[in-house]
Amino acid sequence: MITPQSDSDKLLFSTVRIVTEKPNSKVGIGTGFFFEFKTKSGQFVPTLITNKHVVKDAIVGRFRLHEQKKVGDSDIPTGKYIDLQFKDFESQWIMHPSTNIDLCAMPIGPLVNEAQKQSRDFYRSTLTAEHIPAPGTLQNLKAIEDIFMYGYPIGLWDEVNNLPLIRRGITSTHPAVDFCGKNEGMIDAACFPGSSGSPVLIINEGQYTTASNQMVVGQSRIILLGVLYAGPVLKKDGNTESRPIPTNVKEEEKDVAERLHLGYYVSSSEIHKLGDEIKDKYQLD
Repeated sequence: MITPQSDSDKLLFSTVRIVTEKPNSKVGIGTGFFFEFKTKSGQFVPTLITNKHVVKDAIVGRFRLHEQKKVGDSDIPTGKYIDLQFKDFESQWIMHPSTNIDLCAMPIGPLVNEAQKQSRDFYRSTLTAEHIPAPGTLQNLKAIEDIFMYGYPIGLWDEVNNLPLIRRGITSTHPAVDFCGKNEGMIDAACFPGSSGSPVLIINEGQYTTASNQMVVGQSRIILLGVLYAGPVLKKDGNTESRPIPTNVKEEEKDVAERLHLGYYVSSSEIHKLGDEIKDKYQLD
């Protein structure tokens, strides 16, 4: 197993493959990522974030996590894994308060507790509020930016090393503009079933260019633009329709002629509202 060093290395350990079972015995696959909220008093609240439709009606959910060990002052992955299963899975998640915002979060306390029952702890890389861009940061981005998604398209992954796949695309809309008046944006990338919940990221390692064509050298940045949740499809009747990215990677969409290589993401600023919901539920200051 690698010892992550670069930002793109570390992000390999930021996602989790979510496998769900529904009452109809159908199996779903989605992507979750670790995100840590911080209260005003300085308390940290680590969570997993994904889409509501990934966990909807799920009675069982499964994760495979990386075991960690301490070497000196550092925690590193051992190359071994911790498999966890939870019943009554949908109820474990806290939903974004807006019904039309496809985001939810699960505090990772139950994961930590189950791992500790095995006398183990798990390794992870975590995104935070520092990765959510302020409006000024978005204004300083270009209309065309390279974006990256870590996730499990069509359920594919490196199952031996428990690592996600990395997809690359570009922004289809300017990151500072609300697409069609909604707090979301669009990317030009193939968004397959299993990718629901993938973080949509700008990752610049070592240098980047601003909207005014100023070259910034010697600095890196990770910007969490949002969370993939849906994409447009061309139906057999010739009409187009926006649909959540499916979680059932084997089920054919019988009325779809083509799933277009575009995706919609919920803007990451909505994560703040999700954090407020978590803090209210657990009465955290």
